[in-house]
Amino acid sequence: MSERIIEEVVAVPEHLVERIVGENGVGLERVARYSGANVTLESSMDVREQIRYLVISGYQKQINLAKKLLNDSIVEERLSPTNGWTQKSEVDSPRERSLTPVEFSKEVTRVQDDMQNQKRKSSSLRDVIIFLNIL
Repeated sequence: MSERIIEEVVAVPEHLVERIVGENGVGLERVARYSGANVTLESSMDVREQIRYLVISGYQKQINLAKKLLNDSIVEERLSPTNGWTQKSEVDSPRERSLTPVEFSKEVTRVQDDMQNQKRKSSSLRDVIIFLNIL
């Protein structure tokens, strides 16, 4: 049985689009080249939610790799020394703490697992995957 080409739509917070797309689209080109998937940014935006949509098409393995590469570019941005990602401490303290790369990776995995466990409406070829809305 041959593998089918499918399409997934990835919702990306507007403030992360520039980082993912890169200067002159080089970020998306890199993701497409390494994954083998076709990756395009839709021109429309959900103004209320400040969300833009990436359409990723290809074989499931290509799409999975493209999503990983996109996620890695977000993680890289969030963990850069000048732009560290922080999360409210789990104790009753108003302080914020930076997550280590391992903690961040675990949090991403936890959120992705939660999203997969939720029932979502989707058509046979479009599945909306929402990246972490990192403020």
